[in-house]
Amino acid sequence: MTRRALIAAIRGLRHAPRLAVAAVACAALGVAATTAVSAFLSAVLLRSVPFPQADRLVRVWTTNERAGETQGELSIPELFELERGVGAFDAFLGTGRSRVVGLFPHGAERMRGEAVTRAYFGALGLTPRQGRLIGPQDFADGAAPVMVISTATWRRHFGASPAAVGSSLRTTAGVTFTIVGIAPDGFQGTIEPDVVEFWVPLPQYLPASARDDRTSRISYAIGRLAPGATVAQATDELVALYRGLAVAHPEIYRELRPRVEPMGENWRSQFRGAGVVLFVVSLAMLLIAALNVAGLLTARALDRRRELAVCAALGASRADLVAQLASEALVLAVVGGGLGAALAQPILTLLLRISPIALPSYVAVTFDARTMAAAMAAIVIAGCVAGLAPALLAGRVEPADVLRGASRGAMRSRREQRWAPLLVATEVALALALVVGGALLLTSYRNLSTFDPGFRIAGVARLAVTVSRQDIVDDAALPAFFDRLRESLLQQPGVERVGVGSPTLPPWDDDCGRVRFARLSETMPEAMNAQGLEVGFHFVDPGLVPLLGMKVIAGRNLDTSDGPAPVAAAVVSRSLAERLGGVATAPGQTISLAPISLVVNPQMAMREQATYRVVGVVDDVAWDGMGQQGTGRYIAYGDGADPLSHRDDLFVPLTVVPNRVVSIGVTTSGDEAELIEPLRRRIAAIAPGSAVHWTGTMTDEFALEFASARFYAVLVGAFSTVSLALTAIGLFAMLSHAVARKRAEIGLRRALGGTRRHIVAHVLGLAVTPLVAGAVAGLAGAIAVTRAASTVLYGVQPFDVRVFLAGLAVLAAAAVLAAAAPAHRASSIDPMTALKGD
Repeated sequence: MTRRALIAAIRGLRHAPRLAVAAVACAALGVAATTAVSAFLSAVLLRSVPFPQADRLVRVWTTNERAGETQGELSIPELFELERGVGAFDAFLGTGRSRVVGLFPHGAERMRGEAVTRAYFGALGLTPRQGRLIGPQDFADGAAPVMVISTATWRRHFGASPAAVGSSLRTTAGVTFTIVGIAPDGFQGTIEPDVVEFWVPLPQYLPASARDDRTSRISYAIGRLAPGATVAQATDELVALYRGLAVAHPEIYRELRPRVEPMGENWRSQFRGAGVVLFVVSLAMLLIAALNVAGLLTARALDRRRELAVCAALGASRADLVAQLASEALVLAVVGGGLGAALAQPILTLLLRISPIALPSYVAVTFDARTMAAAMAAIVIAGCVAGLAPALLAGRVEPADVLRGASRGAMRSRREQRWAPLLVATEVALALALVVGGALLLTSYRNLSTFDPGFRIAGVARLAVTVSRQDIVDDAALPAFFDRLRESLLQQPGVERVGVGSPTLPPWDDDCGRVRFARLSETMPEAMNAQGLEVGFHFVDPGLVPLLGMKVIAGRNLDTSDGPAPVAAAVVSRSLAERLGGVATAPGQTISLAPISLVVNPQMAMREQATYRVVGVVDDVAWDGMGQQGTGRYIAYGDGADPLSHRDDLFVPLTVVPNRVVSIGVTTSGDEAELIEPLRRRIAAIAPGSAVHWTGTMTDEFALEFASARFYAVLVGAFSTVSLALTAIGLFAMLSHAVARKRAEIGLRRALGGTRRHIVAHVLGLAVTPLVAGAVAGLAGAIAVTRAASTVLYGVQPFDVRVFLAGLAVLAAAAVLAAAAPAHRASSIDPMTALKGD
């Protein structure tokens, strides 16, 4: 583009300000959508994890294909064996969730942390902001307890004071940690999706029993491949190691296999299918915007045919005319694209705030080189598409034909008029595909958000308490403490019921254990029992089942007389009762459970043989939300799985095992959110040294289950709505231009007796062809889009006829609205005025 063409383009656009503003707005919307999606996809799919030598970092998991487990943690003994040396790794590190209740001047606060091995900070290439990080000396026998805190913790609790390094942090467990350093700014750990506040040496956190327990899988493992080593080589070495473990411990490792994958793959895989859908949707919106600009510029080029013919007659070459119109398109694309790129980040930030999506704490959705490249590509695409049609028209201008108004020129002009319907038909096709895709995602999200998990959601507030030994020294006094707590909370105005469970309430309690049953039914084959059955363990008080509205379908609920005894009472789910012989016969049965492996908190684990007498059966509930029980797998929307099926849950009295981490649910007929602070104060009055955490409403917690579905539905829904509006604008512009060009013809029709109704029908008829052609092509595109989106749909088929018909209806309504004004304007044309003007 020459400087002369650029100046001419700017001058030309100054004479058409409304067109320029409309075109810039269209380009900005298209580029903003593409750039925002590119920033998101770059962060979650393409960008390396933010650690040195990230391409060499891998995750190591255990898998159990028979049990459906594809991503299991390692035990501490396994971690230590790998740490001692595997040839494919030059560093190996492990970490496990650590929780402490710190004592601060404002009171007790539960803190989330990681217990790490000696190679942790070095392998990740981290340097402290202040002080030092955890080193080899901190793992020596008898080493004093030390802690590294995050920058956020340093600022919140210590006012960013340098004196924090070297100070002490007392905990309610009686351990005093010396703070030896501040982690680098922005580092929040490597357990997704935790936001870590502190780090301690792993031996200082674990009970001695866990160091030798191969069934307690609580460690997340990260390896750094040696230079030149591959994931396949590391996998082969670990397979050989696990074969040896299977010989030494066949009862534990018979079904276990190691799995090695690049770090980040475990959370990235869930975004791939939806990421493709988002990219296609944003690209389609960009094309719609570019086609709109092309339609506006094409209409203007047709109106300027005489001007262009005069320029050609005065010596301008076809290349000059093409350059002038292409320059106008490029100017509009650059200005609109620049505005769209600037708006992309705040738009995406707003969407993530409205519909948060679960991402690891170390992932930031920000612009990077890929995002800027995507923005530049979007601008180039918009400019090329927008400038193509008017540039081709400019190259076909014949000065003699245009100036004479010859019949051949008129015929060519009529052929050129087909550009506008073709552009609109393409917009209609793309918009219909987006509308159908958006409608499917919105329907899927509606199904998810209205899914009945089997327990009450509305009107339930929830809090958790970690009971400190400063408040309750003896575990035997915990039941009496919980009774006092319930009585105090019931005195709060507005509270109707109180229930207590441990460690958490639904929908995200996935504590399970693999157990064997001493007594089998015909529905539970010996082979299944030998392998062990995944059973959800839930420690509850008698008030929690009625509080959550769980249906007792046989026998009775737990009551206050049920407690620790040689044979404790238990309530089982419908699915577990059927495995035990049937719902009707389950009450009264005595079951003996031999724990094989427990995923529950080690302090709560039932290590000895436990015998229970079933007193009741409750209907199946999705206690761990959309998780597939016992596998750690989130139910895929498209696999047809029923979240309520095969829920083998065991509800035992809270008093069976001393639990210091408990969750409290309260129900109210008012606003449950307003109860949280008064309840917090009541708990603090009874147990001032105990931390209150996990506060919120059941409605909000349940909504987190579907955050990703809501994010995609909102984003695609917004894009499809904007695309539909752009398509309607394009149709409006086409019809308005057609009415303006046919003003004399319409006047003649009126003069010859044509009624307003006939004129309106004529104008609407101009829209029928592009609408029908676009709808046919759009339906084919919608089928392709829905097929790609099938993996992120829940409760709706990709080819749902109702959704397709609804999409067509919405498109037809938008078309009628877009055509109404031009049709009304055409019907109001005065015949004499129009004929005189011509």
